[in-house]
Amino acid sequence: MYFIQSGKFLVEVEDILQPLGEYDQIAVRTLESGHFFGEISALYGCKRSATVRAIDYCVYGELDPKETQVIFDMDPAVKRRFEKHAADTYDDRTRCFLLQSLRQVDYLEDAPFELLSEMVYTLKWF
Repeated sequence: MYFIQSGKFLVEVEDILQPLGEYDQIAVRTLESGHFFGEISALYGCKRSATVRAIDYCVYGELDPKETQVIFDMDPAVKRRFEKHAADTYDDRTRCFLLQSLRQVDYLEDAPFELLSEMVYTLKWF
């Protein structure tokens, strides 16, 4: 995970709702001092869910994935806060579409939101 001390980063996600094979990157938010990124990978073990690039001179710190997991194991409440942040914050078109699609599967319609979020972030694309 990365924690921003200063500067600005642009967050872009792939818009899979384009015609087949024509995926575009869509800017969804700007991150600044006090923000963080990389938590989706730490939470769900996926490679990444967005592209984050500096748009200004930046100072940031990195928490190693193994150390992040140690912290989550030591204090599950910290992990739940990051999960809640992800559920409350990330509302790009692709994620919303995938959540809605999973809800249409009969045996997932009553599944907890956290489970569906994990499924969205760990899906393999073919």
